[in-house]
Amino acid sequence: MNKKDTDQTDPSTLVGYDPASTETGASQGELFEADLSEASIPAGAYAAQLTDLFKDVSSSGNDMWVWEFTIAEGQHLGQTLRTYTALTASAVWKLAQVVRALGLPMKDNRACFSHKDAIGRWVILGVKTGSYQGVPRAEIGDVKPWPVDRQHPVEATPF
Repeated sequence: MNKKDTDQTDPSTLVGYDPASTETGASQGELFEADLSEASIPAGAYAAQLTDLFKDVSSSGNDMWVWEFTIAEGQHLGQTLRTYTALTASAVWKLAQVVRALGLPMKDNRACFSHKDAIGRWVILGVKTGSYQGVPRAEIGDVKPWPVDRQHPVEATPF
């Protein structure tokens, strides 16, 4: 049976189907609606804090670090963006860009720091408009060091 066939199956013919009891509590006739026009962050420069960092594996099987930044001021305060740095020779430039922008320790071209030392650091994110599966979305284009002559936004700092 292909996906098209399963999408058209009458749910009442399924074994165990109970229209009064769904796992989520939503009825089949319930309308799901959301305004997606404000979901994307426009291209530009944004003050941000690193709010999460974790290790993962990319879809191509490469080890990577996932950096989550939270915008710290303005209309998009609190929105998060992620950048992914694969631990491969061809992507080391991006890893170096993020590590240097955050001011994290490097010695002999090796980054070595703890999670707690990274979280909460400030940067300027260069956000660009990209797309994922044909849908426009905000992406981090570059990560720049926090200017030494600029104060951190007072309204942010979740730490």
